[in-house]
Amino acid sequence: MRHYEGLFFLDPVMDEQKLKETVKSIEDLIKQSKGTVEKIEEWGKKRLQYSIKGKKDALSYLLYFSIPQDVLAALRKVWQLKENILRFSIFKTGEQKNG
Repeated sequence: MRHYEGLFFLDPVMDEQKLKETVKSIEDLIKQSKGTVEKIEEWGKKRLQYSIKGKKDALSYLLYFSIPQDVLAALRKVWQLKENILRFSIFKTGEQKNG
């Protein structure tokens, strides 16, 4: 498995319940793909440099997780289709570990 950082920009007009469900769905998808979530940081509401899907602000979350390298492409496709995820970026951060 490899270590990754995922920066997610979520729709800021969601209510608190929908926001928790969206973050939980991201976390659950990683776990269902035989991965682990080490840490989730909420960065709060940020002003975007340019609008994304008509939104000028976004809620930012940083996730540190490990996942098998071969399932990452499938996760990206699922996250791209999620309505409440405006944008995301995934970065490889660590060495591959066995297990």
